[in-house]
Amino acid sequence: MSVGIGEHDAIVLTAALTQFSTGTLGMQILFETAEGRIDHIVWLTPKAKRRATDTLRVLGVTAEDMRDATFWSNPTERMAGRACRIVAGQDRFRGRRARVVTNVRAIEIAADKRAADAAVANVIALFSELGGGE
Repeated sequence: MSVGIGEHDAIVLTAALTQFSTGTLGMQILFETAEGRIDHIVWLTPKAKRRATDTLRVLGVTAEDMRDATFWSNPTERMAGRACRIVAGQDRFRGRRARVVTNVRAIEIAADKRAADAAVANVIALFSELGGGE
């Protein structure tokens, strides 16, 4: 199944540091969406530093992680299961059209968290009248 063009809720499956034949470093991230899987390269170059930093932060990576060799040796450990929203688009790669991730965004969870907090409060209220031995 191919991931269609547009926005998709996604989770990170894997992430790995990779070096291309040109010597350029990147982090290859595999996302899972309801429509299938799609990978993304976060370029790790001086020119792409700001965008790489923004993308990695969305995926739960801290500044401390980015300075830690342990993180770079196994980024999947820190990033796997992280929810985000991706934007898929079309690009040309080696003369062929390819589906690519053009943006990675944080999911706005404030409203969901408020709803979850309210649900928890309702459950606690429901069971609050129970005694300690029941």
